[in-house]
Amino acid sequence: MIGIWLGRQNRMKFKEAVTYDDMLIVPQYSDITSRSEVDISSRLGHRELRLPIIASPMDTVSEDKMAIAMYRSGGMAVLHR
Repeated sequence: MIGIWLGRQNRMKFKEAVTYDDMLIVPQYSDITSRSEVDISSRLGHRELRLPIIASPMDTVSEDKMAIAMYRSGGMAVLHR
């Protein structure tokens, strides 16, 4: 578990968050018959991501072409310096 500080109007709150190491996904039976029935969108502040993936700000990962592709796919990329 990690902590995240969120600020709003000079008030700080501490929220708990999870990382990949904190999660365990176990496959189970599902009644879903089509991928179009599933909504995986997520909110990040005032933005809605259709694809809840954010590419890392590393020079080998997020170049301008990758950022554009992520945006078009519904995700987000953070560009490195």
